Amino acid sequence: MVQQHNSLQKQLLVDTLELCPGIADVNSGIKKVLIVFDDVNESSQLASLLGKNDQFGSGSRIIVTTRDKHVLNALGVDGFYKPSRLNNVQSLQLLSIHAFRIIFPPEDYVSISKKIVSVTFGIPLALEVIGSFLSDKVLWIDTLKKLKNIPDFEVQKKLSISYEALNYEQQQIFLDIACFFVGMDKTYVSYMWDGCDYNPEKEINVLCLMSLVKIGDDNLLRMHHQLRDLGREIVRQESFKNPGYRSRLWNHKEALDILEGRRGTEKVEALSLHFELRPERKPRFTSGK
Repeated sequence: MVQQHNSLQKQLLVDTLELCPGIADVNSGIKKVLIVFDDVNESSQLASLLGKNDQFGSGSRIIVTTRDKHVLNALGVDGFYKPSRLNNVQSLQLLSIHAFRIIFPPEDYVSISKKIVSVTFGIPLALEVIGSFLSDKVLWIDTLKKLKNIPDFEVQKKLSISYEALNYEQQQIFLDIACFFVGMDKTYVSYMWDGCDYNPEKEINVLCLMSLVKIGDDNLLRMHHQLRDLGREIVRQESFKNPGYRSRLWNHKEALDILEGRRGTEKVEALSLHFELRPERKPRFTSGK
């Protein structure tokens, strides 16, 4: 793990130097920088990457996003911002933008739109995903009934309504992305789905229209961390206690334990392995589909 962190720190410094071509090496000048670390779940990751505080110039800003406040406490962060939920007006606008592509719902949809807003509790991701899903008029009343039965804090269950509306191929591609392919080139990964006789171009387009997946300008697959967690939880529930009976194994340790213990079953369709002793190699992905 130390070797991996050192490699990441080196890459961070190299990238910084490339952005500041006037600096030949780390010690020849200290610049003011802005660095963003997204979705950090371990304080040791940041400690290894950042090293000493004096390696960045005065006025530098380091922004960290995390779902675990303890990560910030462990680093001695003296200030943090917790995004507030949207109010009813903002929620209605966001829902309308994704459902109708306009800032306010059509007159015959205003009433039910407000009811949808009242049970999504100002959660932007839920409003975006559900709004995109509700492009079909017949789904509105049924979706409202389902949302009313889901408690405020169970965001994943609210999001799962959209997942359940996908066809089989769309669900499989969604789960593959959630477990393995966030941050990977869409073109490269599509070769595998082509081999499964899926229609990746069409199905990924549907996932994008439903705001379940995004494609960056760099053609990389993107997915909100709560949607990624939803996909992985769906796979985990296939066999909560025995990973060898799950369709996908994305955790290196679990996959390696299954292979070494010969406890895998025919239910395992794909697994990912990453060997930290060879950090220059990309994670190895094996599909049994």
